[in-house]
Amino acid sequence: MAKLSKSLFGVAALGLAYVASAGTASAACDLKAQYPEFVGKPLKVGTTADSPPYNYRDGKDLDKITGLNADYFRAIGACLGMPVTFAVSDFAGLTSGVQAGHVDVAVSTIQYRPERAAAINFVVYMKGASGVVVRKDSTLKVAKMEDLCGLKGAAAVGGAQLASLEDLNKKGCAAKPIELTATPGGPGGPMLVQNKRADFYLGPATIQSFDMDLFKITYTQTTDLALGAIFAKSSTKLMEAFAAAMKTLQSDGTEAALYKTYLMDPAVSLPAEIRTN
Repeated sequence: MAKLSKSLFGVAALGLAYVASAGTASAACDLKAQYPEFVGKPLKVGTTADSPPYNYRDGKDLDKITGLNADYFRAIGACLGMPVTFAVSDFAGLTSGVQAGHVDVAVSTIQYRPERAAAINFVVYMKGASGVVVRKDSTLKVAKMEDLCGLKGAAAVGGAQLASLEDLNKKGCAAKPIELTATPGGPGGPMLVQNKRADFYLGPATIQSFDMDLFKITYTQTTDLALGAIFAKSSTKLMEAFAAAMKTLQSDGTEAALYKTYLMDPAVSLPAEIRTN
């Protein structure tokens, strides 16, 4: 299994600093009086726990989920008076988890698309981008996505990256399609690249997601699509409370502090917005 990027050791240390300052940063977020029906109720969050710096298992305590989203959602829970717990799933199981009521909300760099919003609701809050990940010793040069035509590629099943490559095969690579392998997510895709069973993996465009001793991001695909938390269609009131707490944390500086803690550019932030279609 590919180890996590060395960057995460710095992230873990910075996380301790955030814990010390979070109380001050999020002190303004107290919506318990506005949403009393949720006070004391657990907020069960579904996540993949395999996507640093967004959400991943703590290296010192594998039962603890950490990362930008994990800390963000804990801050939202504190704002609403809801103790937060996490349920780990593969990416494909997140949507069914919220639909079946196994979790209240799910998160793992889930990109909003209208066809997805036909079955689930979103609170979007971040811009999305994907990175073409190759071996550190790879000589592959990518200036545009069409440069991937004819190669062997991998991406997580159910993710926007796989959908992007499938769409590319229908258009720009129709004459010379990419040989695609769908993986469950986590280290599976990079492992295929490391073992030379795939030429590239299309995944998150963050260096913390990969071991930079083994891999490099040779191209970044930007997108206008937004990332968000997902809810069941029936969970409208909880979604409204969640969005209100997120907006408060965006305005009081808590979100910006989290981006700094996890070595991410705050420019990817989007104003929290509910999308139901």
